[in-house]
Amino acid sequence: MSVIHPVVRAGLLSLLAASALAPLGAASAAFPEKRITMVVPFPAGGASDLVARILSEPLARVLGQPVVVDNVGGGAGVIGAAKLVRADKDGYTVMLGSVNETALGPITNPSVQYKHTDFTPLAKVGSSAFMVIGRKGLEADNIDDLIALARKSPGTLSFGSTGVGSYQQIVMESVQQLSGTSMLHVPYRGGSPMLADVLGGQIDLGVALPTMVLPQINDGRIKTFGFTGRGRDAAAPQIPSINEGKSFDSIDFVFWFGIFAPVGVPDDVRQTWATAMKKVLTEPAVSKKLAENGLSIPSEAEQAAFDSFIKDEDVKLRAVAEKVKFD
Repeated sequence: MSVIHPVVRAGLLSLLAASALAPLGAASAAFPEKRITMVVPFPAGGASDLVARILSEPLARVLGQPVVVDNVGGGAGVIGAAKLVRADKDGYTVMLGSVNETALGPITNPSVQYKHTDFTPLAKVGSSAFMVIGRKGLEADNIDDLIALARKSPGTLSFGSTGVGSYQQIVMESVQQLSGTSMLHVPYRGGSPMLADVLGGQIDLGVALPTMVLPQINDGRIKTFGFTGRGRDAAAPQIPSINEGKSFDSIDFVFWFGIFAPVGVPDDVRQTWATAMKKVLTEPAVSKKLAENGLSIPSEAEQAAFDSFIKDEDVKLRAVAEKVKFD
């Protein structure tokens, strides 16, 4: 019978102990170990880019690795979203995405090859209802006046959006479907030129986020007919929801941002992201900056329901889009 030398035995026991502990230690330290890329599917300077840059530095501090913003514009966000779908499923490439490119793009754009199920939602960042706005001289002072005017002159009132198949168009298509009215859609390449034409009287109506239009509303240069969420919005609680009129009671279109990874990212990596985002979003400086840009920070319940929320959004958007010809 062979005898193991005490020194050798001690070494073997140390190795066994280390190997037993290695999986736990490796799991906790495996992610992240290198630089992280946050894809923004729009050019620098826009709302998506702004939100990503509010988050990137605090995330880098919490995660312990640099978080680099990568602007991949084009195709109304589709090109950047497609890049994320093709990325490695390791959590090192994520996207600051919105309803436009993750949920709506695959519905309204036949050339899009991905589905909303090709993304793994990591965390909801924030949301804001839109506002329906109108030119100063429009002969309507509230949403019921506006619907009555649209019924009186079918197809003559014009509304602007940020493009064919955009979330803003979907909002107004839903308004028309529910009220039995018909309006003229005027697509723009962005919110700024659309707002300029509402201010100039070239178009009658527009749909925009409150941070973009509240100054012009407050000084009387444009009108507002209300928020497109189910109720009033914290950004301007004195302004009603369009559901407060007689024409609607179920309009609920809220623009949102989230952090996404490709589908198939490991559960432990997903949990690391969720924990990091929870810490970042509760930092006073971060929540203040997001609030200043009109975003409402999600509650814990909203975070827990983010996956199912996106599925519900898909159903809601499809119900509107299937009745619209996008061209």
